[in-house]
Amino acid sequence: MLCPRCKADISDEAQICSGCGLSDPGNPPQRSWTRSIAASVIDATPAGGFIRHALGRETIHGLRKRLARKYLRGSGIEFGALNAPLDLPRHIKIRYADIETPEALVEQFSPHYNKITTPDIVTDIETMDCIENGSMDFVIANHVLEHLENPLRAFQTINRVLRPGGIAFVTLPDKRFSFDRRRPITPLEHLIADYEHGPEGSRADHYDDWVSNAFGLKGGERRAMVAEFVARHLNIHFHVWDYAAMTEMFSYVASRFGFAIVHSQLNGMSEGLWILEKSSDPHHAIDAHGGRNRGERRRRRAADGIAGEAKTATLDC
Repeated sequence: MLCPRCKADISDEAQICSGCGLSDPGNPPQRSWTRSIAASVIDATPAGGFIRHALGRETIHGLRKRLARKYLRGSGIEFGALNAPLDLPRHIKIRYADIETPEALVEQFSPHYNKITTPDIVTDIETMDCIENGSMDFVIANHVLEHLENPLRAFQTINRVLRPGGIAFVTLPDKRFSFDRRRPITPLEHLIADYEHGPEGSRADHYDDWVSNAFGLKGGERRAMVAEFVARHLNIHFHVWDYAAMTEMFSYVASRFGFAIVHSQLNGMSEGLWILEKSSDPHHAIDAHGGRNRGERRRRRAADGIAGEAKTATLDC
């Protein structure tokens, strides 16, 4: 059948369109009669396509904001907010985290951005060392996981810190619409291997892919830059996906780590937006080492899940 939104050819049993992310494409929502008439009039005009695009478009940040208001409650943490923190309602309690110190962020990014979100905690999303088990209502990671060598480990840790029913709010760039478009998609098997055996063995290959396909370098210049990147362990997009590859990965994540996918879609033809809910089943609880923990999970620190509750200074884990 054809997807009613993007007209992609998909199987009759598809739950999510791999082209645009429409949920249940076989049963699209029905328009009211007034909207149907308006749509017919617009489509009958020579500029109908342009008008529909202009009127129907929701900005990337607008959609993020709307879905945050729908799904996020309580207190949580956002990683890598930098110059674009998620727009949240005032009643939401939010902390910001980054792998870099505030001083390092200012040094790196102040020439490019007028305002940089100051992290309250310096830690990485793969470990979240300062955050206790089952203490967060939500974790936000917008355009963060592509920078990780081991994104599945991050999902394991997100599961660890979320309360049952907690939300992971994640966006990833779609390679088709970015500077990654010439790079090959990261297979799910590769992500699993990095998770189970460590990412060190594939690091040089990722840098070579980046240098050759994103930068377009060849020969000796290519080899020299790869060697420099490896030596300095520089931050790049280690992994790339299109929407179909994201669908495969998130389905695996939901099954392995105990999540339900409550919302997914292609946002603005540039990113995939995924909202996962942690299972309330204690059999799906993931401990700090990735195992199933059927009992009470170890609590390491108090003060609402984060050591050093006072916000007078950034906490370095």
